[in-house]
Amino acid sequence: MTRCSVHILLLLVIFFTANGRAMQSPDRFTGYVPFVERIRNFEKDLQNARGSNRDEILLSLAKTHFEQAELYHLISLAFAATTEVYFKIMEENNIDAGVASGLYRGIGLFELGDYVEAEKSLNGFLRSQNNMPEELVTAGIAWLGAVEYMRGAKQNAIQRWQTIPSANRELCSVVDYVHARVRFNMDQVPERCTHQSIRAHANELIPAVQVMIAAGQFERLADLIRNDTFTTTFIENKGSEKEIRYYNPADIVTLAFAHYALAAHYSGRATTKEHDAFYSAVFYFRTGQYEKLIASLTGSDDIRAAVYLAGAYYKNNQKDSAREIFNYLERSGNETALGDVYIMYAQLGLKDKKDKAVAFFQNALEKRQARTRRDVPQDILKNLGLMYFYSGDYSSALEILSTAFRTERRADLRANEPGFMVLFGSSMILAKNFISLSEAIDMFSTVARSYPAAQALVETTSLIDVATNIGREGRVIYRR
Repeated sequence: MTRCSVHILLLLVIFFTANGRAMQSPDRFTGYVPFVERIRNFEKDLQNARGSNRDEILLSLAKTHFEQAELYHLISLAFAATTEVYFKIMEENNIDAGVASGLYRGIGLFELGDYVEAEKSLNGFLRSQNNMPEELVTAGIAWLGAVEYMRGAKQNAIQRWQTIPSANRELCSVVDYVHARVRFNMDQVPERCTHQSIRAHANELIPAVQVMIAAGQFERLADLIRNDTFTTTFIENKGSEKEIRYYNPADIVTLAFAHYALAAHYSGRATTKEHDAFYSAVFYFRTGQYEKLIASLTGSDDIRAAVYLAGAYYKNNQKDSAREIFNYLERSGNETALGDVYIMYAQLGLKDKKDKAVAFFQNALEKRQARTRRDVPQDILKNLGLMYFYSGDYSSALEILSTAFRTERRADLRANEPGFMVLFGSSMILAKNFISLSEAIDMFSTVARSYPAAQALVETTSLIDVATNIGREGRVIYRR
């Protein structure tokens, strides 16, 4: 029996059993409470908890961290993509977006997985480095090395990193950040990002967080996130370029990674091990640790993790093993698992699966509408919108999400579903529906009141609003 077959047997034999309950969508809650407050309350309760009550609190902590990770993951993708829209508009109008634009555009493209265009942008930035602040030049070289490393030119990357003066590689620097991001030299990097070397400012804090994630130092990571100044310090690092105010999309990616890691950490501490494999699988998948994901699921019976196991096989170029799991899940007919499968197809860029996915969501929608008026179909609409969004069909995403927005109380969505607001607003921009920019800004502003990281979307969308009027105005209005 092959290794993949063993995984399938262990993961999928209980497909129609009690795991169905674990796959349900999370309950709604009225009056949205930001993650900082929820996590603080759970951790306070955990101090004196024992037995099953302790397990319940640990799993609540894991769920909360996971929810925040999913939101920040979406924010990071939306921010990197909307920033790219802004830069394209500026280029089309022959307007200089600022000397550091190539750097931050390159980082955004890296986070979107477009390494070819990221390399072009970073090379262009480094060629125009006259009178550039040294820390930005260092960041450009470090990130260009990261791009080369991910493209397989590892020796070129190492040689490029070595050109950075040693003084710029002391303590916990951007070089340590990109090394941890691509998982290079992890035997030495953690030593450079110890508690003693981290001071309360973002230039060292953000690399330290990435190193802790890469090194699996989750207890230290939890301690750091408990610090009241963590979120403020983290989000306020927007770069030092003086002409225009930039946000670094990698910062938000790291924030997402931190919460994925802590979801796995807290679920692993519970004696019941409920969702342990799932949270670990998502963490490994999002951070690109596909071999670890595959190894970690040996002996697991968590059906929710099966989709991510298949995705990891596919990303690891073991496509036959991936298809074996995907085909099994498709034949099962389980609606929850199938929805996850089709969203995974979109994330993997499998555009040939799109028609099948759309048909599935539409059939599920019709069945639920026919069953009872009270069985509202918005969750299916949102998942279909997410599938379109991941596949790059932003016009279709906007159309389907608009339907969900019309058929559900807007106040409820605004209060309780920040992820929907980010998805909807981002689809407006990426579909080039610029007439709705004010509505997108309003949606992002709603989210930013609870999640400061969304402020990056507010400001980038404001830039796009200005950039779309450059032709008429004949000048750039936005300057900091």
